Amino acid sequence: MGQSLSATPTVDCPGAAATACIVGSPTGPLSLDGAAPDTFISNDASNPSSPILSGTPLFNGGIAILFSIDQFGVGFDGGFFDTVASTAITAFARDGSLIGSVANTVTGIEFLGLVTDDNTASIAGVFLDLVGSEPAGFAIDNIRFGGVDDINVEDVPEPATYLIMVLGLAGLVVSRKTKKQ
Repeated sequence: MGQSLSATPTVDCPGAAATACIVGSPTGPLSLDGAAPDTFISNDASNPSSPILSGTPLFNGGIAILFSIDQFGVGFDGGFFDTVASTAITAFARDGSLIGSVANTVTGIEFLGLVTDDNTASIAGVFLDLVGSEPAGFAIDNIRFGGVDDINVEDVPEPATYLIMVLGLAGLVVSRKTKKQ
């Protein structure tokens, strides 16, 4: 709630599909808009672990995830990216305030992940949308999330601003816990 499609996508997201150029700040408490376009599961020949999660329209719509319990870290495989810095994952706190954002740095399939820099579980939701030109669109797969005890960030690269890329071991931890259950 509180965000919308850009009225000026050529300014806000140069070269991006207007259907995935989202602007504005969420209102608190963080919630999903029931009138927003659907997110759905689909097949993607460009993704080696298809099926994927896509926004509407297919490969050109924003994808929002709202957690019932705040997370320390969250990430997923995004792509298939044709352009660097075309798509960003943005994390929000429960009150709707911005925690941080990171954009893709390579083409192809890339893991995009964020963790809090103060070891608190404060990520209530994430949003993936276009921030620039992405000719073939985007989707996500293999979502990972967890608490500080679930994610190893010993070798975290700089910069250590609000959020830090990399949740490398999170997938293994979540996978291992799933197998135990």
